[in-house]
Amino acid sequence: MPDFAAVKSLVQREYEYQAQLNAEDATFQSLLANYKVRVTAKDVPEELRTAMAGR
Repeated sequence: MPDFAAVKSLVQREYEYQAQLNAEDATFQSLLANYKVRVTAKDVPEELRTAMAGR
């Protein structure tokens, strides 16, 4: 196990990054819950088309 001081900055950056991703996802989910989204681009990946089909 590495010394905490040796990994502290890495752990802090990763924690902040994950917190930012979670906040962005929560905002996106909130918007999706309150608005109807229609994707009209021709090059949308099939995975996204499938995920959005039920909304």
